[in-house]
Amino acid sequence: MIKLKCHCGIIEAEINIDELDKVIKCNCSICKRRGAIMSMVKNENFKIVKGQDKLRMYQFHTKVAKHYFCSNCGIYTHHNPRINPAMTGFNIGCIDEIDTFKYKNINVADGKNHPLDKKNNTFKFSMSDLKKEYFKFIKKQEISSGIFYNKAQQLTKFYLPFCYQIYKLYKTKNKSLLIGLSGGQGSGKSTTAQILKIILNISFKLNVVCFSIDDFYKTASERKKMSKVVHPLFLTRGVPGTHDCKMLYKIIKNLLKKKFNTVKIPKFDKSIDDRLNKKYWQKIKKKPDIIIFEGWCVGAQPQNLNDLKKPLNILEKKEDTKLTWRRKVNNELKTSYKKIYKLLDKKIYLKVPNFEYVKKWRILQEKKLRLLSKKKVMTNDQLKRFIMFYERVTKNMVKNYKKNDAIIFIDKSHKIKSIKF
Repeated sequence: MIKLKCHCGIIEAEINIDELDKVIKCNCSICKRRGAIMSMVKNENFKIVKGQDKLRMYQFHTKVAKHYFCSNCGIYTHHNPRINPAMTGFNIGCIDEIDTFKYKNINVADGKNHPLDKKNNTFKFSMSDLKKEYFKFIKKQEISSGIFYNKAQQLTKFYLPFCYQIYKLYKTKNKSLLIGLSGGQGSGKSTTAQILKIILNISFKLNVVCFSIDDFYKTASERKKMSKVVHPLFLTRGVPGTHDCKMLYKIIKNLLKKKFNTVKIPKFDKSIDDRLNKKYWQKIKKKPDIIIFEGWCVGAQPQNLNDLKKPLNILEKKEDTKLTWRRKVNNELKTSYKKIYKLLDKKIYLKVPNFEYVKKWRILQEKKLRLLSKKKVMTNDQLKRFIMFYERVTKNMVKNYKKNDAIIFIDKSHKIKSIKF
């Protein structure tokens, strides 16, 4: 643990590290004026322990980065950078034990030519073009999903820096990336996937393909057969075991091939509870740079067999008395799904406050669908039963959310609260 304090001592912070990782300077307009030598840690490893009310914050330009200083002595203590708000940069000159004059040949970050500014030499884009497409998409979503709050701030503070991290990973790996995006029902997976696609395409000139695990549900006839041979509950789509994993694995492998040929991705129509004819499938003609594979159980882990014994709801208690359904679902996660998830380069998880919000938002989703769509939708009783099918795997994913590579924290009003990458 390292202690940091301002000149007058009103502000104190604790940094949960044993020694500094690396130190940098920056040539951006504010850093060249303050001349501080800095280091970086994840937000959770930096904590203000004294003088929180005496801190003042300064923002400029895009107003995404947050620069903090003492209101009494004026010393800069720390900041959250625009490139990654999940990190905290701190002034090593505020650490008594460190002699900043011993540091020679310090690396200088090129903040003057910030990669998220349109004048950047690595990739050029118009922020106005990005905002135009972003707001256009959000407006369509608001018609069916309700008002999106803080739209501009969510773009600049969260989505854009997050996409830059994906872009950096793509440049490092130098191959097509398979990104898994998961979260409970109603958490906003499909919307998030499309927003990431828009930004990665316009701002970073990457060819992005999005598809859902939902489109790989087995046909109605296949599930009917499974319900007779394995267990009646497999008639209902949703849980592991109701997807065509062989087809899914083959299509992902084809999308990742260096020598690319046209790939067709199936489409599933939930209103008829069946797979659509091939003429309606998504046709991918160009090799993708980024593949966003979204779904409620993408990256899900199996449970220990002992954890399956206690039923979580009335559906498990009354309709799966011998644990046949639960064991089959769990075994599918151990085998067929594990093989697919091993292909993922990164796993992103949309973390909702708790399972009650999964139920609340899924019910709200269905209510809005009922008002806007002429297609067949579920009644409240049908929906409550339907959610029971997902409950076990969803709760286990919520419990183990920290095992993901990146976490998008969603607050109670359905806005992004923070991102850990």
